[in-house]
Amino acid sequence: MSELQLLIPIADNAGVAFDRLFDEQYELALANLFGGYTNPTVPVGGGWRDSDGTLYRDQNRSYIVFVSGIVQMSPQIIAAVQYAKWLYNQLAITVRYLDHAEIL
Repeated sequence: MSELQLLIPIADNAGVAFDRLFDEQYELALANLFGGYTNPTVPVGGGWRDSDGTLYRDQNRSYIVFVSGIVQMSPQIIAAVQYAKWLYNQLAITVRYLDHAEIL
């Protein structure tokens, strides 16, 4: 079993917090895809630069799910990332697993 972490923003690029309903919908999706999730309560902060050099500072909520294997669970992982990108209107979502990180 491997731990997979998804970082989900708590606000959009203008600093407007996402409605809690979005998180509830995403949590339901994670439960359906993976059988459950863990949500540590402390937001993590960070920043990223887009292609024109603008620095965006953000805070993220961390969701942790457990998977039997990265390859076997790939369709569910991709579905969780695609749903988060759509729901939170994001260009990319960070996924961490096995001491690796990918921005999908």
